[in-house]
Amino acid sequence: MTTTYNHMAMPRILDIPELLDTIFSFMTDEDNVANARVCKRWSNVALDVLWRELHDLRPLLHLFAPFDSTRVSIRFSRPLLPDDWKRFDKYSCRVRRLIVDSKTNLESYVNPEVFDEIARTRPRLEILPRLNTLSWGLSVSASVVFMHKNIKHFEITLPIDMIHARFKPSAFLPSISARMPNLESLSIFTDISMKVIEEEACALIRSLPKLKKINTPRFYFTTRVAEELARLSDLGVIEFESPNAYIEDIEIRGPADIRDFAPKLEDGAFPSLYDFSSCLPFTIAADSFENVFPPRNLTALYLDSPDFEESASFARIISVVADNCPLLERLTLNSFVQARESSFEPPPESGPGLDFDALRPILRMPNLTYLELHHHFPFDISVKQMEELASKWPSLETLILNNDPLPHDGTRQPLPLEALMPFARLCPRLKLLGLYLDATVPTLPLALDAVPFKALETLSVGVSPITDSGAVALFLSKLCPLGCELEKGVTWQETEHEGVGEDVACICAAWKKVEELLPLLTKMRMEERERTRQLKAEVEDLRMRTDVLMAKLPPATKDALGCTPF
Repeated sequence: MTTTYNHMAMPRILDIPELLDTIFSFMTDEDNVANARVCKRWSNVALDVLWRELHDLRPLLHLFAPFDSTRVSIRFSRPLLPDDWKRFDKYSCRVRRLIVDSKTNLESYVNPEVFDEIARTRPRLEILPRLNTLSWGLSVSASVVFMHKNIKHFEITLPIDMIHARFKPSAFLPSISARMPNLESLSIFTDISMKVIEEEACALIRSLPKLKKINTPRFYFTTRVAEELARLSDLGVIEFESPNAYIEDIEIRGPADIRDFAPKLEDGAFPSLYDFSSCLPFTIAADSFENVFPPRNLTALYLDSPDFEESASFARIISVVADNCPLLERLTLNSFVQARESSFEPPPESGPGLDFDALRPILRMPNLTYLELHHHFPFDISVKQMEELASKWPSLETLILNNDPLPHDGTRQPLPLEALMPFARLCPRLKLLGLYLDATVPTLPLALDAVPFKALETLSVGVSPITDSGAVALFLSKLCPLGCELEKGVTWQETEHEGVGEDVACICAAWKKVEELLPLLTKMRMEERERTRQLKAEVEDLRMRTDVLMAKLPPATKDALGCTPF
């Protein structure tokens, strides 16, 4: 009976389309091509999986007509016919996500005439009617062919030379809302300054009332853009992308675009905002949070200042955030400059750094699980103060405290390696820890029963000075779990600081040796702990056996033997 039941149950299970879809989604394209040939039921599900997400236009274009083999670039060998569209429709309704970028190098293959032919002969506006995500990094004008009202997520890359081309951003941006009015997320990647397209960008934001997420270049959160975004009732996420390069041109984006940030907002601005990332000077951000739009509902905040912030402004933004963001779970404050104006003055090598009093307001945010702070001076914190910090956040998962400061005069010393111990003992969920450590002095020997990290996956040491790699690896082997990665290096550009590259290279080379030694030493520590545990268990077992035997002996015998229990 059982054999018959299982034999009949298996086909019924494999008849469930949702289950088949889940199974096929974990298979390779080659496997699903074979699955599509098994039977009609499997064919539809397998084809749905195969065509659901496309990262290459060529299979899609090949559905229309053969390519002209005599041309270098892809062109159709003949004009498209109605029958071509019927064949195309069998697959076009299966495409949900079309993600094509410049990395596929398709611009050298697909001739613009192909998109013109598709646009001229299409029987309907929606070429891919069930498409909900369009990410486009090729010719901007070609993306218009795939736009329609059912698309909810759109990413576009606007090349810098577009401002001089025939199809300018001012002509393209209005087509986004006109053809895709129901967008819920919008991402724009470009090196064009917001000042060049601000009018069209603001009009675009106004015409997308369902927008829930927006991702723009680094300096696009200007006064006018903030005023428009503040009116969107469903907007929950504001993000920015760091620039790939900084080109010195009047039309290229830069810090000047956000220097005059002073939006005038109505009551109830940003009603749904919970994740906010922006590039603003800390003084401007602090004034806005206090006086313009208190971000009471924020759970994630990322502020990347275009300036080297003074310690006073850094301390102020920490205090303002602690007072105005009671629900905050993730906080990142970064005062480094990755792409700057040529006239920018470098930071001084000496000056007051942040002490624990400046960081103390953070302790009023008990919900934090992610904290990352970067400043050009090392923090002035003691091991005892680090223990106080660790004791307040048992749920902390990521902590990066300025592990890669810029070169300085040496008056502020890094933390000793012992500063790791409070986090190992008090933060059991910690997965990523980044500290500026002093690995040049002898460390105190750790006891065999020292509490190691329970969940640590990455220890980020940045540019922590180090001399004896073997001694440091021996110390860390008592704290780090097996498989813990050691991360070293800088987040700032070494070429911007003369003579620093060689020093950083030497530091990274020394930590590389620690990284090579650590797995073997950690494994030895684990075996040592296991042997110690077994010995303790054997001693405890002997103790119990002795106590039982002693309990059975009469008192006179015990006295005669002179035995006493453990």
